[in-house]
Amino acid sequence: MNEKMTILLSPSQVNTAIDCRRKWGFSYIDGIKEPPTVAQAFGLALHEIAEGWLRDGIAPDLSTPEGMLFAKGLGFLPLPAKHLEVEGAFRFEDGDLAWRGLIDLVTPRGDTVRVTDHKTTSNFRWAKNSTTLRDDTQAIIYGKHIAERNDLDRVEIQWIYYLKGKRPQAREVIATLTREEINDRYVRLQEIGHELLTLKKTKRTGLDIPVETFPHDGCSSYGGCPHFETCKELHTKEEKPMSDLLAKLKGIGSNRTTPPPVVAAPPVEQVHPTPVASINPPNLTSALSTEVAAAVVKGVEPPKRRPGRPKGSKNKSAKAATPVVESAPAPVVEDHSQMQAIMAPVNVEVEKIAAAQGVGDAKGYTLYIDCFPAGGAGNLDEVLRVGANRAAEKAGMSHYRLIEYGQAPAQLCVEVRGILTDMVDNEILPDRVMVHSSNQCVQDALPELEAFATEIVRAFR
Repeated sequence: MNEKMTILLSPSQVNTAIDCRRKWGFSYIDGIKEPPTVAQAFGLALHEIAEGWLRDGIAPDLSTPEGMLFAKGLGFLPLPAKHLEVEGAFRFEDGDLAWRGLIDLVTPRGDTVRVTDHKTTSNFRWAKNSTTLRDDTQAIIYGKHIAERNDLDRVEIQWIYYLKGKRPQAREVIATLTREEINDRYVRLQEIGHELLTLKKTKRTGLDIPVETFPHDGCSSYGGCPHFETCKELHTKEEKPMSDLLAKLKGIGSNRTTPPPVVAAPPVEQVHPTPVASINPPNLTSALSTEVAAAVVKGVEPPKRRPGRPKGSKNKSAKAATPVVESAPAPVVEDHSQMQAIMAPVNVEVEKIAAAQGVGDAKGYTLYIDCFPAGGAGNLDEVLRVGANRAAEKAGMSHYRLIEYGQAPAQLCVEVRGILTDMVDNEILPDRVMVHSSNQCVQDALPELEAFATEIVRAFR
């Protein structure tokens, strides 16, 4: 009698499958795991700091770039308390599907619960917004687990994005999903899960999984698929022995080396958080490569970190996975005066470090969106015009909006970032600028325009 086969799924596993079924097969059938990247190592370090603060009240170490960056997001988090559930592992069954995950933070908030996840990014353009967050795989799975575990009618989802680089800052994105909405959105993930289970039963290697079109959008996502050359050989007219391709495939994971963690510049000042626009996942080379090169040039030897989630995050006890709320708790009241008192020495230390490293005079502007200050303001029309022309020219198009695969906003942002960086370096960036959000070019470039702002003022509608 054959034993019934099941499959253990996670949000990241499903996202890999959405990107490319064959890529999923390489990881979850052939067992080829990519070593952690620079970005992942940095994110894991920040998660460890967040866990220490929320669970044990350990203040972030501002001598590290991860600690200083995490400090930028403290205003979006509750104070450390016993009622918080930090780094809680979970697993739930759905027939022959099983789902697992690790939630960074669960906070009781009256008749609902807030689910929080920390996200590090090199640019806010990759962030979700309150609309796209509602369809996020991780948000749906986490929300379904919490809604059913605590018998809730709705769940609040909070993603906190931490921007790395020369102008580090943090922003939050929040969406509230009803239990009905979560279950409706879960149906699609359930279908994908059953498809993956079928592939697991019927395919002996990822090389056996067909791809309708090659190359496709997933081949260039997130800096490019490491298996691209293997797939390219698979799709050539000359048939190669499967054994040769398998040998090459197995060699990819073992020959890749892990780049050193990024040594980022310290934060300079707090920026007002604002909603961010969403865009397709990055197909461009990450700016992390330049940061790594800078670290090597300066002779910085970054600390070695163990791959995986922070210490203590795996194999949680049953207690960590059980509901923390048996009855409706009292609403959580944020004590902002207490937070300010806690953060006062942190802010002073940040200023000292910034001054010591010569970054205290970083230039930025006040960005007025759909409003005009009494004292007047400049505009960025010429910056946007030049950026749009450069993006179109590089893509061989008559207009940047004609760039294929939905990459027009991303290409425009790349050019605008370069122009604004040059203006900062040459100290010609205006102190105050205004833009109209009805302008399509402004809409596309807004994440980059906001990234260079030290303050953002929006008109009320």
